[in-house]
Amino acid sequence: MYELGANLTDWPSFVTAIGEADRYWARKLNENEPVKGGDSGWLNTITLGNPVVRRQDWGNLTREDSRLILGRSPYGWLGSMGAAGLANNVLTEPTPENLRIRSDIRATLEPVLQADATGFADAACAFIAALEEIRGFGGGIATRLLALARPDRAISVNNAARYRLAQLTGLPASSLAHAPRSRAHSYKDLLRWFENTLWYSSPTPQGVYEHLLANYRAALFDVFVYEYDG
Repeated sequence: MYELGANLTDWPSFVTAIGEADRYWARKLNENEPVKGGDSGWLNTITLGNPVVRRQDWGNLTREDSRLILGRSPYGWLGSMGAAGLANNVLTEPTPENLRIRSDIRATLEPVLQADATGFADAACAFIAALEEIRGFGGGIATRLLALARPDRAISVNNAARYRLAQLTGLPASSLAHAPRSRAHSYKDLLRWFENTLWYSSPTPQGVYEHLLANYRAALFDVFVYEYDG
């Protein structure tokens, strides 16, 4: 899978690689179309998680909503936040303080939703910086939220993908999910690397299926760098 992701060039190469990835993960996971369809997998996680994250009000999250945001089973693709105790509490327990934090996070996410291609990297990094100031939150959950909110532009930097993303881009694995600080590498460098690829910056989808892939292309890149230990 990593070689497929590393050799992507234009949009047709991405469409072809997604099909190959779907067949690979179907065999690996013994699931039906785990990448581009089916009841469990990447596309399902993005399709269900996107409207939850984009919802204006996070005050009435259901148990299922929280599972989608946090990546609890069966929505663990793009990174599972199961071990993030404080973040789990904020997003599952509607205490007054937790509701305030939810509201702050959602407000900080709004510029990301509105950003165009030119301004997206800066908006995404501002969001990560804001979450890094909240106790119990950090780059991992921030990039998952970004990938669910803007699957067309945001790359999820989760523990299962971090090593391959670093290998692919030549950037330090420890910096990939962080906001820019001084001269250190950051999530912005990761996004800039992807912006220099045609399949990411200049998709040319044909038909309904390819338009769906184009809308989810950045988040779906996880299928090429995910390290499965099952």
